[in-house]
Amino acid sequence: MQVRMLQPVHVLGTAIKLEEGRTYRATAATNQPGYKEKGLVFVEDPKTHDSTLCTLGDECERVK
Repeated sequence: MQVRMLQPVHVLGTAIKLEEGRTYRATAATNQPGYKEKGLVFVEDPKTHDSTLCTLGDECERVK
């Protein structure tokens, strides 16, 4: 799936930096309890290929 960031995200202590308005690849956070109900996804930073947890509707939105 693809998501668009609703706000910028920079994970402290890492090189992960996601820009507001850009579209990124994401996968469902199936290892997190209640991931479907909470809308949890892992968003991949294309520069570092590392992922961070994001909440759909809060920090990012799904792109159709």
